[in-house]
Amino acid sequence: MASHLQNRFLTSELSGNWIANNWQQFHALPDLKRTGLSMEKFDIHRKTRFDSLVHEYGLDGSRLLPWEGYPMPFAGGWCVVRPGTSSEAHTQIDQEIFIAIKGSARLVVGDKQMDFAVGDIAAIPKHTNHYVINDSAEDFHFYVVWWDMNYVNAFVAQHSETTGCLDE
Repeated sequence: MASHLQNRFLTSELSGNWIANNWQQFHALPDLKRTGLSMEKFDIHRKTRFDSLVHEYGLDGSRLLPWEGYPMPFAGGWCVVRPGTSSEAHTQIDQEIFIAIKGSARLVVGDKQMDFAVGDIAAIPKHTNHYVINDSAEDFHFYVVWWDMNYVNAFVAQHSETTGCLDE
């Protein structure tokens, strides 16, 4: 199997561990904008109910984004691949990012297969066949974020051109 550093989908620079270990540099990136959103707009949505995940694409999951009142240029969901199973091989019109949360698995993207474990982030290009194989004895959890220009255009239409903040 290819190592993480030998493929274009997983890089140590994008891993959760790299960000955690280099948070000061990551936090200080000059192109990250801070917005003046009031705290009344802040909310935590505790939507993942592990006793009511829906089976689709060969895995169990819960779509978590977007949620009402918080328009976003992307959608996302929590995914669980059970031991000894794999997700369905498929392609999407959306681009996707997978973030490994718990356990380990193998990720197949196009003709490449690689180990995928906690802290890894994988970029899945649109129209590329992909699936996750869990050969382990434990559940593999990952978070997926997907977007396309329809999501982005709808989001931009709802935002101020000058601040990038939600319209009041």
